[in-house]
Amino acid sequence: MTLKAVLIFIGAGGLTYMLYRATLPRGVRNNNPLNIRDSSNNWEGKSALNRDKEFEEFKHPVYGFRAGARIFRSYSRQGYKTLSQMIYRFAPDNENDTALYVQQVSQWTGIAPNQTIDVNDNDQLAHLLYAMSRKEVGNYYGLSMAQQGVAMA
Repeated sequence: MTLKAVLIFIGAGGLTYMLYRATLPRGVRNNNPLNIRDSSNNWEGKSALNRDKEFEEFKHPVYGFRAGARIFRSYSRQGYKTLSQMIYRFAPDNENDTALYVQQVSQWTGIAPNQTIDVNDNDQLAHLLYAMSRKEVGNYYGLSMAQQGVAMA
């Protein structure tokens, strides 16, 4: 195989990857399973690429789950205690069908909408963030990745 043929092969593979990547949900492309909006927060694991001006970009999805855990622990300190209160704070009606969001996350986690979330219970928080990632980006991540992120928070 000539050098030119090798370069064309590698180039075609890169193009195929880029075309495939473009079809993925935004949160998956950004390693941001919860679609956390861009902020002035200098998150641990934040990507230096900064291609998306609206949403955070992380080096790895586990850092997106970590950020989610920190956000929800902050919500609890601010007085948002129930599943419904937290999701309405995170995914407001002006951007989402928040009632449906709460209903689906409640169904997937077994946590009732008016049930208090124990943000210090890593297992409960990981299940919540995993379910929210399903709602935000689809079935791209497993519970174990959410658990790893929560453990880092």
